[in-house]
Amino acid sequence: MSDQEHFFDLFSSEVNEIKSDPDYVLEGVILDLTEQILEEMDKKGITRRDLAQKMGKSSSCISRALRGNQNLTLSTAVQIGLALGLKMNVSFSPMSKNAEEKAQDSAQESIIWTLAR
Repeated sequence: MSDQEHFFDLFSSEVNEIKSDPDYVLEGVILDLTEQILEEMDKKGITRRDLAQKMGKSSSCISRALRGNQNLTLSTAVQIGLALGLKMNVSFSPMSKNAEEKAQDSAQESIIWTLAR
C-alpha cells in the first residue's frame, strides 16, 4: 500500500467517525432547519423583525436563533414554524448499512416542514 493510499484510508476512517458523531449530526440538523426557516421567510417576504413581532420576541433573540451558533430548540423551532404558518413534523428513519457515511443526511432528512392546513 502506498503512502497516498494509506493516508486516504486513514482520512476516510476519520471522516466516517466524525460523520457519526452526535454533535456533528446535530449541527447538520440545525443548519438544515435554519436554512428551511430562512427560505420560508424569504418566500413570504418576512424579515427577522417581522418574525420577532409575530412571536412577541426581540429581533436580537430571532437573530441569535437563526445565526446557527446557538442550539435551536424544538420549542423555538415550533414557535417559528407557527409564526410562519407552518407546522413541524419530526420523524426518524432506519439507518442503512453505511451509517457512518449517511448519518448526517439521515438526520437532516428527518426534519420535514409542511404547510399548515
